Amino acid sequence: MNTLQSFPSIDSAIHVASASTSVLGLSGKRGHLRVLPSRQMERNADEASSLLELTQALLAHLEPSGLLDAFFKRVVLKLSPIAGMEFLSENGQLRLGVGEPAAHRADYRLEAFGSGLGTLTILARHPFDAGLLESCESLLALLVLPLRNALRYHEALGHARRDPLTGLGNRSALDDALRQELSRVRRQAGQLSLVVMDLDLFKQVNDTHGHDVGDALLCLVADALRATLRGSDVACRFGGDEFVVCLPQTGMAGAEAFCNRLRADLATRGLLVADGQRLQVAMSMGMAEYRGGDDALSLFRRADQALYANKAARKRGQASH
Repeated sequence: MNTLQSFPSIDSAIHVASASTSVLGLSGKRGHLRVLPSRQMERNADEASSLLELTQALLAHLEPSGLLDAFFKRVVLKLSPIAGMEFLSENGQLRLGVGEPAAHRADYRLEAFGSGLGTLTILARHPFDAGLLESCESLLALLVLPLRNALRYHEALGHARRDPLTGLGNRSALDDALRQELSRVRRQAGQLSLVVMDLDLFKQVNDTHGHDVGDALLCLVADALRATLRGSDVACRFGGDEFVVCLPQTGMAGAEAFCNRLRADLATRGLLVADGQRLQVAMSMGMAEYRGGDDALSLFRRADQALYANKAARKRGQASH
């Protein structure tokens, strides 16, 4: 498979003049995009006006997913060989996709004012030639500033989607992650697994040692999850002592491997309480893999049912995932 991989740097400063002839100027060359002063575009005022209007429309999108969809449909899709786009944020916590999968790809690392935004992948049905690459690279200058703003907004929302005790995501964050990953797996026919887990005898810990110890135990589990997760995985505190982990591009074997890694990590941790006793964490876990036709609720229900089957097996001394 002939695949082109390119990692040009993107100059993010999109200049809009404040004079009456305000225009957006940009030009592209392989490996680096440079924005031209507006006066160099005066000979094509109609094109400049169209670019400015498009940039303003993109800036109106506050969420990265909506921005990427608009950019693809209004701009990139006009290039006939292009089938889809994917975006992975710099911290690996946000993965987006639009369009359809394709065999040929060009990868671009996007930067804004010296800070990395992430990697944008353009997918094509045919191999990229020099003309197609030049067109793609020229269009990317329109995306960088709106994407920077959208990522900042997304980060601000993230604080509202975080569990204040453990620092993991909350139920709202889980809903968002499942919506994005279900969209991706349906589009690309990939894999997706969900793990639901809770602490064994957690009520007994609270009743015996107090809720402050219970809270510390929940934070210990959160630390173990963070140590076990991959960059693309999403862990959330669902409520009480229940946690949910979304595992993109992972089947049942991978989900079971994750559970084994988590158990091994938890076995190395313990919590000292006032009387010198060391509390060990025991958890029950249930897994479910995406099946065609699943939505977020059906996937969660199957993982939750597996959790209760696991708890029953543990009580019988026959622990299984």
